[in-house]
Amino acid sequence: MIVGFLARVYLVNVMKIIQNTISIIDNFWSKLSKKRTELKIWRKGDREGNSYWVVFNPITGSYNHFSDEQEVRIWLEKSYYAQAK
Repeated sequence: MIVGFLARVYLVNVMKIIQNTISIIDNFWSKLSKKRTELKIWRKGDREGNSYWVVFNPITGSYNHFSDEQEVRIWLEKSYYAQAK
């Protein structure tokens, strides 16, 4: 009777460990795949001190360059609505 109880407790603990491990792996995979698909946007400057924006799309491998933040926002909106259709 005690052995059966201990076996059930052990099994429950093992199942919890497995569920936690699956959850950790799932979270890791989710974050990894998001990193591969998220646009990367950053601001750069040229030698003359002029700044510009760069957008990298990891899905297509393409870079886009824009002279100001407003152009980036317009491009993002157009890209989003083009994907939604």
